Amino acid sequence: MSAQRRASGSVDALGRRVTLNAQQRSQRARLGALTMHADGKTNTAVARAKGEARFREEVLARAAERGEKLTELEIVRRTEQTRKLFFARIQFESLKARGKKKRRAKRVA
Repeated sequence: MSAQRRASGSVDALGRRVTLNAQQRSQRARLGALTMHADGKTNTAVARAKGEARFREEVLARAAERGEKLTELEIVRRTEQTRKLFFARIQFESLKARGKKKRRAKRVA
């Protein structure tokens, strides 16, 4: 496939069709992402809110099992700790998996 056929089209400020190569498309995407983040916008707000709600529900369920009455401040604190624990476990499992992969590679070599 020729480079011309792989190149993506775009429209300039005057509405003219412009052909972009892979590097130019990548740079255009980078500029868009930087602009979005510079404006304080992200496209992950819904996902982050659902994740936080999941951790909050977990904290409330555990407290209910134990018969605890939690203040809002304590719920927020425990929710943050639950989130940190979740990601620390993921990190730990990742480290173990990478260690196994590294050991396997040494045995083969």
